[in-house]
Amino acid sequence: MSRKLKPTTFGMRYAVLVDYYNRPQLASDVRKAVKGDVGFVSYGRRPYLLATYTSNQREAYQTLEELSKRGFFAIIVDSQKVMLLRSVVQLPN
Repeated sequence: MSRKLKPTTFGMRYAVLVDYYNRPQLASDVRKAVKGDVGFVSYGRRPYLLATYTSNQREAYQTLEELSKRGFFAIIVDSQKVMLLRSVVQLPN
């Protein structure tokens, strides 16, 4: 049985994305940094991990700062230009 991918877009908000350099194991480290689930998105025809999605600019910048301090390449983007592929990345146990 195949499952169809149903990509969706966000409303007008901020998305903090992390370039994971095609190393999916980074999702676990990002999840620890943001203390929550991490999604999988497409932005500018490239895949990224979704660290957070918020309407609060301050919250977005705090997340960006925390990720940057931990050595991640993170960016804040207009979430209307982000395509959500998976709301939660499944991590191995």
